[in-house]
Amino acid sequence: MSAPARHEQLLDAAERVFASRGPDAASLRGLAEAAGVSTALVCRHFADKADLYDAVLARRVLRERDASRAIVRAVAAEPLRTALADVAERTLARAADDPAALRLALHAALLGHPLAGKLRRARSAALAAALSQTLRTGSTAADAATARFAATAFVGLVEWLALSHALFPDPPLGRPGRRALAEELADLFASGLLLRADA
Repeated sequence: MSAPARHEQLLDAAERVFASRGPDAASLRGLAEAAGVSTALVCRHFADKADLYDAVLARRVLRERDASRAIVRAVAAEPLRTALADVAERTLARAADDPAALRLALHAALLGHPLAGKLRRARSAALAAALSQTLRTGSTAADAATARFAATAFVGLVEWLALSHALFPDPPLGRPGRRALAEELADLFASGLLLRADA
């Protein structure tokens, strides 16, 4: 196996272990076993467990940024309710398809890891910025600060729901349930914004 492929294999295995147990409960030996390699091989690629954890989080920041940008591109020209529903559905789907992402973010935040903020911004900031623009150009005619706050609040609510389902997946949100929830959240949120604009 090439060195880059081995590096990715180690990161994949470490991500699974760190997401399921947290970095404090993981050992280099356990990480090596999860990857099916020796501890010495892990140490050839990473100085120590902290270096490996940093690499896992740094790679995850890039993946989350790319996933968020893909959502932003998909909802860029949509009307407000549709954009809200699509952001919610895609965010919930992303969490269901890859629960390790939210678990890693939670562990990093709880530990106060320096990359925790970057990970949160990679997941949420682009989504909030896109929704903020939609709110400013939509029928609510919100000022920039209000639109930014409302968009951040909506994304935060959806991320919280996604995290709660990643941590406590019973009952699981299937695709029809996910879309219905996303549309309900979008309707409630957009209705509240419209009511506020009328006041």
